[in-house]
Amino acid sequence: MSGDYSISILIPLYNSNEMASRAIKSAICFKKNHSNYRVHIIISDDSIGKSVELFLKSIDIFKNNCIFLSREKKIDEINPAVNNWNFLLNYCFNSQPNSYYMLLHHDEVITSNIKFNFKNSSNIYILSLKGIASRRNSIAGRFLSKLFLIISPKLLYSFNIIGPSACFISNKKIFFDTKLTWLVDVDFYYRTIISLKQRGSIILDNQCSIETFENESSITSTLDVSEILIKETSLLDLDNFNRLIIFLLQKIK
Repeated sequence: MSGDYSISILIPLYNSNEMASRAIKSAICFKKNHSNYRVHIIISDDSIGKSVELFLKSIDIFKNNCIFLSREKKIDEINPAVNNWNFLLNYCFNSQPNSYYMLLHHDEVITSNIKFNFKNSSNIYILSLKGIASRRNSIAGRFLSKLFLIISPKLLYSFNIIGPSACFISNKKIFFDTKLTWLVDVDFYYRTIISLKQRGSIILDNQCSIETFENESSITSTLDVSEILIKETSLLDLDNFNRLIIFLLQKIK
């Protein structure tokens, strides 16, 4: 049955040969460890210039295992990073319409010692994030996390218990909201979860995990978070409780 499944690992790149190489190597390792699934590694480079793409294409293991896409940027494009993510999703939805997918950023890796198992009835798999995995992977942690996501997923806007987008594997055809920057991930998770007919089909996987690395050149590191949250919470249909929690969390930070 496993051979019927495919998963697309979507990797948006931005200005880093070393980090890009590390992320792609982890995706290739995942592919080799899961030969019973059809694994596609799809890359779109959003860097300034072509140096990162040319460097990666010069390495045979990357060239032979990955699909490289070219995205034409528009002049004065708003939120190019999120547009690049949606570009990858759109390609995935059209070329692999029944595929599961994960969005793996260049400052993240999939741990190499994993074995991932699909279940027939599931639309969403949530992977562990290294460092907090032990808390969520306890019996109580998994129960409470799943209860949180099933009963009140809108609380994700206040408490991101999922982690980065690489922790979120889905087969639902949903795009990121390009109007958002800081809440873009949790908004994507929320809209995907509420689109499910049966939220009980969410699986928290305690074997497969994602590791993240410090990235000083990250776009989000340059953002004024408080100002952005005021703007983004006004765009979203959030209740007063969520708005208050977001405000208080920023004050604590």
